[in-house]
Amino acid sequence: MAPMLLFAALMLASLSEAAADDGIGGQSGFVSIDCGREANYSDYKDPKTGIVYVSDEPYIDAGAGENHRISATATATAADSYLLQTLRSFPSGPRNCYALPTVAGTKYLVRLGFLYGNYDGENSSSSSASSLRFDLHLGAQRWATVDDVVVQTGGISRMYEVVFMGWARWAPACLVNVGGGTPFVSSVELRPIDDELYPSVKTSESLSLFKRSDMGADTTTLTRYPADEHDRIWKGTGNPGSTDISTQEKIQSENSFEVPLPVLQTAITTPGGNDTTLTVAWQDTRSSSEYMVFLHFADFQKIQPRQFNVTLNDIPIGSNGRSLMFSPSPLDSSSVYSSDGYRADDGNYNLVLRRTAASALPPMLNAMEIYTVITHDSPRTFHKDCKSTLFISLWVQSLTKVHHRNLVSLVGYCWEEHYLALVYEYMPSGSLCDHLRGKRDVGETLNWAKRVRIMLEAAQGLEYLHKGCNLPIIHGDVKTNNVLLGENLKAKLADFGLSKMYISDSQTHISVTAAGTVGYIDPDSMWKVVDTAMLCTTDVAIQRPTMSTVVLQLKECLALEEAREDRNRAGPTNDAVDVVSTFGPSAR
Repeated sequence: MAPMLLFAALMLASLSEAAADDGIGGQSGFVSIDCGREANYSDYKDPKTGIVYVSDEPYIDAGAGENHRISATATATAADSYLLQTLRSFPSGPRNCYALPTVAGTKYLVRLGFLYGNYDGENSSSSSASSLRFDLHLGAQRWATVDDVVVQTGGISRMYEVVFMGWARWAPACLVNVGGGTPFVSSVELRPIDDELYPSVKTSESLSLFKRSDMGADTTTLTRYPADEHDRIWKGTGNPGSTDISTQEKIQSENSFEVPLPVLQTAITTPGGNDTTLTVAWQDTRSSSEYMVFLHFADFQKIQPRQFNVTLNDIPIGSNGRSLMFSPSPLDSSSVYSSDGYRADDGNYNLVLRRTAASALPPMLNAMEIYTVITHDSPRTFHKDCKSTLFISLWVQSLTKVHHRNLVSLVGYCWEEHYLALVYEYMPSGSLCDHLRGKRDVGETLNWAKRVRIMLEAAQGLEYLHKGCNLPIIHGDVKTNNVLLGENLKAKLADFGLSKMYISDSQTHISVTAAGTVGYIDPDSMWKVVDTAMLCTTDVAIQRPTMSTVVLQLKECLALEEAREDRNRAGPTNDAVDVVSTFGPSAR
């Protein structure tokens, strides 16, 4: 009974911590990487957002790039952003990639941050620094060209962002050297987003952010997580020729775009409320990309009817090319967006909101997102062999960094064409399952003390995976077959090569059938094990103990059992009772 319950407990405790690690402080599925941060430094929480950031080493090839810290002068300029104090540069190789864990068919936002900060001592006055230029690729597809990250002060940051649909278990975000200097990056952030957001995003089409504006807000205003659960960054934006308005009233945000409340509480309208048109203009003479716009509204001045239509360079927005009479909902959010991409031959774009004859109030606009369209030649343009190579490389790299006395060590691997073999250290005493089912003639039985010790050692291995690795690893397949025994029955966990590292697909397998005779057990020891196991089976995840707590409980159980054995060796006592298990091999 006890082995069966305990391995159920270990499995459930593992799943409990998986939920916690996949969503630290509600950050479900976030991958937040501080580039250039040494792996031996502990993770840290951003004081403004509460987001936990980790080192980038597990996400890149071993030895790729160089860690740097921005200059002291630039550090003072960027003192409000601890995240951007370090960076990783890539002086070698034409293409260096971060492998980001994804799920096929799920939409994501990936954002790369850059702060030059004169990290290389070249300063922006030198020709090599001021002409810095490199490309960003998502898989094999070019996403953007970075050419504005070096400024005279060295302390101004830039962000590049793309919304895409995952096509495999990993999405490579790559920096590509195009001969314009050494690529570098300060931060990489991956955020899963709801499927209803940005309907045009699919495996064959992504959206690269041009601008995301909190209209009417002060230009120093920046809204992101936790106000925006997807961690989109909304920047306060003024607009020439318009009037800023705001409210403190509560606004519902129940439409699919989930615009945060502070963003909906500000807006722009026409000067004095008298003009009939509200215009937002921008220019892009360098790009040949098509643009899509997403406009967000919430009417907090609903004292009279408000109605208008929306056009981009005279092309109607939001109704598949037909004129749309749009009325924002009072104190409720609504959105209108492009159905197709559009490119102006002269690079000039004019978004016009024009009041209709039936409207008593002028147009208003609360928030705006502008994207360029990235059309993928094929949803699988990142060659299958390249994906496999990257995945296997990162996978094996992560396994070689895992070392603990209760984890089976990876010796090496062999990969030929479609066949992959991992080579682990030899464990001469087989698996715990073999011993419990009597499949091995070991010449000794597993008494209660030996069983508790094996449980403790397995739990210590799990605890290390959860707490001792740079990124938490969730085993996901804890069972007696995966507890291997060495000399003197020392236990080590195996088969964690396909485990969850930070975030991944949820796949669990529970096999907890046990067999054999428990024998003589100290009742305190037995019930402490049972109590620990039962706590791990509670329905509410936060009520389950962590693996660290399980380890402490098992250490106490083992101490009780070893003390009982010492007393027995010293002479007979009345402290022990016979408890004979009625459990045998499961019927098949």
